[in-house]
Amino acid sequence: MRAAILLHKSLFWLSWPLCGPFACDPEPLSRRRRTEMAGLSVGTYRISRMRAISNARIYEPDDYKSRVKQMWSKRAPQYDFKNDFHPPLCEQLVSLADIKGQAARVLDVATGTGTVAVSAACALGPSGTVTAVDVSHEMLTQAKTKARDAGLSIDFIDNDIETASFPERSFDCILCSNGMAYLQHPQATLRKFCAWLATGGVLCFNNPKVPMVPLTDIIRRLVMELFGLHMADAAAVFGTPEAIQDMCTSAGFEDPVQVTSTHELRVYSNITPTQFAELMFNMMAAFPTNALDKLLTPEQLQQLRDTYMPEATSMAEGMVTEDGSIALHYTMLWARATATT
Repeated sequence: MRAAILLHKSLFWLSWPLCGPFACDPEPLSRRRRTEMAGLSVGTYRISRMRAISNARIYEPDDYKSRVKQMWSKRAPQYDFKNDFHPPLCEQLVSLADIKGQAARVLDVATGTGTVAVSAACALGPSGTVTAVDVSHEMLTQAKTKARDAGLSIDFIDNDIETASFPERSFDCILCSNGMAYLQHPQATLRKFCAWLATGGVLCFNNPKVPMVPLTDIIRRLVMELFGLHMADAAAVFGTPEAIQDMCTSAGFEDPVQVTSTHELRVYSNITPTQFAELMFNMMAAFPTNALDKLLTPEQLQQLRDTYMPEATSMAEGMVTEDGSIALHYTMLWARATATT
């Protein structure tokens, strides 16, 4: 029972998608189309949902938004429980924005339980304001409690940021921690962000450099080998410095965009390599950007699991530290984009 609880809790720290949509592998593609399928396009392609590419058969979860909302709502009650992973990232994001003591108007996108919003409100001067938006009512309930306990006044809005509307030049700073990969229309949303920012205002966000978890590459390869389906990485839209530069400048932000990186380490204790491999598989299968339960039959899903587990377990064994924990090393990218006139 203890092991099961630990496995359940360890799933909560992963707050970005590790993979994206599926499409039948088409005939040989041009270099640009291969780039689009890899999630590096600066155009209208979005890898968390499928779009027609060549004559490939396309699968697109029609309930993507509801899946995202449902996932975060389920995670809300325990999201902050023993969560020592996200708070430091949130603090670093606010530090990157350089708003300490300022009378800035801040918008926190995908605020979740409000960690970034609270940190920003504490950093601002007395006349600064924070508006925080999230699609999950349950997450916002936690955020409101956190702000109230800290004695802070934050305007929380229950809405999808992609359908939200604010007047132009409403904010001096927009923040988003681990949420950009969930955008269904990232380029259009970036253009909205640029319009909402005052001239010289900044958009600051973080996103893991791809690939983040090596085990997930096994799943992508097997999905292609077994079923002829391309499985892209949803984090790849903002998963390289070059992708961030292209996405932001194409949306109207100043060129160049400031992109830095940090080495991050997540340690999993009290978990075996087999359990870690199983955890990664279950997470990938359930993630809203994948909808594997709709794409594959139960028999196919089991075939994928059975083929994946031996190789993934072997890879996880190579991640075991001297004390028996599993160490996940990855690179976090940090972006600071400035709005143009």
